[in-house]
Amino acid sequence: MYLVNFANAQQTQRHKLTLEEYDAQIQASSKCLKRNTYSVDKRRLMFPFKGATKVSIISFRDTTSFMVSRIPIKDAVLDSGLVLEEKVLTQKEVDQLTDLIFNYGFKTKIKYRLITNFQCYDPHNGILFYDENKHVNNFIEICFDCQKFRSNVEKLNLGENCTEKFTLLKSFFLKNGVTKLSSEDIYTK
Repeated sequence: MYLVNFANAQQTQRHKLTLEEYDAQIQASSKCLKRNTYSVDKRRLMFPFKGATKVSIISFRDTTSFMVSRIPIKDAVLDSGLVLEEKVLTQKEVDQLTDLIFNYGFKTKIKYRLITNFQCYDPHNGILFYDENKHVNNFIEICFDCQKFRSNVEKLNLGENCTEKFTLLKSFFLKNGVTKLSSEDIYTK
C-alpha cells in the first residue's frame, strides 16, 4: 500500500503524529465527500460538457494486442468495430455524471490518496464527448482494474481522486447498461 500526499509537505511536518494517528488521518482524508459546490447549470457550462452535442460511455476490446489497450479513436472517429457497449447519455444522465465528477471530492483539505491496487494500466472503458459533426473531440479513457485514467487533453479529468470515486463511476456505468468494466469481463464473458 502506498500513500500519495497532495498537500504541502510542510503541513505534515508541523505535527508529530503517532503511526496510528497518521494512518487514521490518511484513511479519513482519502474518503469521498459529496459537496454541492456546482449547480446543474454551472456543471453544464464546464469543459468539455459545454461544447459536447452528445456524451456517451463505452466499453471496448483490446486495441493494440492481447492485454494492451487504448481507447479506439483515430482522427476523432470512434472505431465502432472495437466497441463492445456504448450508451448515449440523456441530459439527466449527463447531469448525474457531472455531479459525480465535480461534486465528489476529498473529505478534508489535506489531500491524501491511499493507493491499494497495482494492476497494469489496461483500460477498457471511456467517456466520449462528441461535437456537432459526430467527431469525438474529447475523451476520458478509464481503467477500473487499477483505478487510473487518461484523457486527450490535460485539463480534462475526473475531479478529485478520492477513494470511492472509481467505485461511484463503476456504479454509474453499470446503472447505465455498460457492464464490461474489467479485463476479466472482456476476456471471460
